[in-house]
Amino acid sequence: MLSLYLGREEYMPPKLEAAIFRALARIPGVRVDLGVRDAVGRSGVGIAYESGSPGSGTQRDENGEVVERSYIVLDSTTYNHLGSRTEYLRDYLINGEVAFSKGSVFATAEVAAGVVDEPGQIP
Repeated sequence: MLSLYLGREEYMPPKLEAAIFRALARIPGVRVDLGVRDAVGRSGVGIAYESGSPGSGTQRDENGEVVERSYIVLDSTTYNHLGSRTEYLRDYLINGEVAFSKGSVFATAEVAAGVVDEPGQIP
């Protein structure tokens, strides 16, 4: 749930953003990887939740092996949200057929953001 707030396009007050980072650090199973890339190739801090429960950002097969891992990607200096990345570590099956093969990646990138006075304005 906290990753949803970090990925929102709306401005977030710094104190709220800091509280989210503090909360993430306290959650058991949070994984932090350096050098995780967003869709435009920027390298940052990747944060994934490794519980393996539904919606956790990590999917496991019937043997408990990690199939895919989803990250939110943050700038390693400013901690601004850069995007997201999902890596398929094994073939991902849907109804017995390969939907995403091992090594596939799905990524997003936030390339611009700003604050404006009126709806419809471009920063």
